[in-house]
Amino acid sequence: MAAPQIALTFKHVGIVFSSEDSAPVIALADATCRFAPGRVTAIIGPSGCGKSTLLQIARGFLQPTRGTLEFVDEAGSKTARPAMSTVWQAFNLFPWLTVIENVTFGLELRGVPRKEREGRARQAIAAVDLTGFERKYPRQLSGGMRQRVGIWSTTIILAG
Repeated sequence: MAAPQIALTFKHVGIVFSSEDSAPVIALADATCRFAPGRVTAIIGPSGCGKSTLLQIARGFLQPTRGTLEFVDEAGSKTARPAMSTVWQAFNLFPWLTVIENVTFGLELRGVPRKEREGRARQAIAAVDLTGFERKYPRQLSGGMRQRVGIWSTTIILAG
């Protein structure tokens, strides 16, 4: 028997990540869209617009702070979340460290003094437009933002 065809419908879905030390981050503001069953669909947009967050909500890894996600079967009835598989972008970040801690990690291992490594990390973070996100954790960043942190956490070490 063939697997049922299930559509995903997002209605005004949004998510805000709160932080104790800074203003909340709006990861997704107001997504309304439908993904038809049996079709390949691309989600495109600039870094930080919420593409990965939308997928994490679809998988049930994140709960939206507003709006609804519905799974609808062929007859148009709401149904339970179907079994899904996802291939994610790979990140070389430590999830328990903040952005600045991830960027300075290798320099710390090399024995670079704290003031110097933080200065270099702040320059690198500014170079990729992530100023203001230094104390955020990887889970609070978009996929593209995580990629930039990962690239710089490696590049800053290689630059010596």
